[in-house]
Amino acid sequence: MVKGIPTMIIGSHELKGNIQSLTHPLVLLRQGSKQNEDIRVDDKTRNYVIAGVIKKKILFNSYPKIIMR
Repeated sequence: MVKGIPTMIIGSHELKGNIQSLTHPLVLLRQGSKQNEDIRVDDKTRNYVIAGVIKKKILFNSYPKIIMR
């Protein structure tokens, strides 16, 4: 990140974008284990654990710039 501008380089292409806040946060879930003895879980019940909360996104809205080395 140069001067607060997110930059992504893929091969010989460079993309620049900007950071935006999401109006509604997203929750990242992963399937939990059935090892917890405090909660009774049968075979039909699924257990999920919150892995993280996504509040911002990076938007790359221009064409990639070719990097010549």
